[in-house]
Amino acid sequence: MEMGDDQRSLQEAVLRHGMWVSFASFVNNFSGFVYWLAVSALGGAEFLGYASTAVALSSLLVGLGSLGVEIGVQKFVGETLGRGDRDSFTTYTWSSFLFALATYSGVAAAAWAVSAVCPSLLGLPSDLVAAASVLTVLSAGIILRSVLVASLRAHLMQLSPRDARSPRAPRRAPGEAPPTGPSR
Repeated sequence: MEMGDDQRSLQEAVLRHGMWVSFASFVNNFSGFVYWLAVSALGGAEFLGYASTAVALSSLLVGLGSLGVEIGVQKFVGETLGRGDRDSFTTYTWSSFLFALATYSGVAAAAWAVSAVCPSLLGLPSDLVAAASVLTVLSAGIILRSVLVASLRAHLMQLSPRDARSPRAPRRAPGEAPPTGPSR
């Protein structure tokens, strides 16, 4: 069975975007490897332990402060891009980023305050908690990554033909015209 030009161009687009995502993932992972290798070589075992503890604490704080916003961003930004609604796209992107920045800052400030008021509660040096707090606030950039993922998905959804195999497309008999009028 021969593939149509639309299907072939869709597969090429998926392959091309997939290769970029894979390349970005490789660069990210390789950069992390080089970072941890440099930290261990320059700082020694004790510093490596402190750095990994700060990163782990920051990851925990980000998990507490994320509230699922990055998933919502992917959904709503993708929908607005699919509709071509640039105003809503801008509103969703920046309001989500500012919300994440505020929640991450609040969680980071709370962790730092707990560490300053009652250092024995966390059992970690205050400078380590401060470093984790800074990393947590900087993690608000994950929203921008979610926007990029949503953009990629919206682009691919625009390329893909809406047919009976699509879960959102209504099932029609062969040869039946698509419905006209407003759709949900």
